[in-house]
Amino acid sequence: MQNSICKVLVDQKVIGGILLITGTCLGGGILALPISNASTGLIISSGYLFAVWFMMTVCSYLILEVNLLFKPGTNLLTMAGATLGRVGQILTAITYFALLYNLLSAYITGGSGIFLTVFNILGININDNIAALIFVSIFGYIVFSKMHRLDISNRIFIVLKLFLFITIVVLSCPAIEINNLLVINSLYSRGIVMVLCTSFGFGVVIPSLRQYLDNDSCKLRVAVIVGSIIPLVVYIIWDSILIGTIGTEMLMNLEDEAQSTNKMISIFAVLVQNGFTVNIFHLFAALCLITSFLGISLSMSDFLSDSMNIEKQGSAKKLLFGLTFLPPLIMVIWFKESFIAALRYAGIFCVFLHIFLPILMVWSRLNDFHWSKAINNIFKLLSSIFLIFFSVIIYINI
Repeated sequence: MQNSICKVLVDQKVIGGILLITGTCLGGGILALPISNASTGLIISSGYLFAVWFMMTVCSYLILEVNLLFKPGTNLLTMAGATLGRVGQILTAITYFALLYNLLSAYITGGSGIFLTVFNILGININDNIAALIFVSIFGYIVFSKMHRLDISNRIFIVLKLFLFITIVVLSCPAIEINNLLVINSLYSRGIVMVLCTSFGFGVVIPSLRQYLDNDSCKLRVAVIVGSIIPLVVYIIWDSILIGTIGTEMLMNLEDEAQSTNKMISIFAVLVQNGFTVNIFHLFAALCLITSFLGISLSMSDFLSDSMNIEKQGSAKKLLFGLTFLPPLIMVIWFKESFIAALRYAGIFCVFLHIFLPILMVWSRLNDFHWSKAINNIFKLLSSIFLIFFSVIIYINI
């Protein structure tokens, strides 16, 4: 058993799948979490972080189990239609578009902010809209190129990102104030769970991942579990560094500001007293947004391809490119929101798509899984707790 797991873990495609999940999670979430979690403090927010990770990972696993009942290439829209009927399919389509377009607009907003900083360093003046177009043009091209090219690009970005992460941790350790880590501002803050949900919202990439891993259910399950644990560990370390260095009060003041991540980076660099840190942090932030943007864009393009029954080839590829990126670009240009606010809105849709939908789909096809009576009872208990908990959370946040 151990040998078979080890063989799976060293499989190059499994590593690619793990990194795709990790990259999708470690995007906008890692930049937004310290600002969002400052409202409660590190200790309380870490408890929420672990709870949300557990629930989101379990429900992503359920998405995988339902997807395995269908042929490879089947996306959430088809799954919802087959398990929940026409009404479930329509609700899934509306929620999917709302979630992924909101996420893409958030990442484009954050990415354009990073590009603005880079161009300013080079002495080139451009506005927000041009920066957004450049961001989408470059990384949208990677998404719509061959899967092998996307995989290689994602691996390079993830390795660079982890190297920069370790560098930031080492440089910031002397500046951490222990008292900042022990602050408890409140037991709950409106919106905190919503941002946390988007930070583990990798369930939408599972149908695309299944095709990449050649429909191997063992490899898929390993990729889901390992790929979700890595972001959890990184998030806890990251929160400790930023909250420990900057402090909760200063971070809370950034919550509703435009370009909040850039301002957080500037404050952090001043406190660490290392000018080199600014450049490292900006590059790290850019890579976070890029890897998440790649994963979400891939999911959206595959979702559109499946729902519209068109292949990613020829003129149809250009149509899919436009349908994937034009709506979030319009949202960024015409409806300017702060990066954190965009993620908070996305969290509401994320709860339906990653919590409610997989649970309801499994309920409707429970007999098809041939689970033992004990497993069925555990599922019913956990799913009831999840549904009640998130129903209350949504009610509080609306």
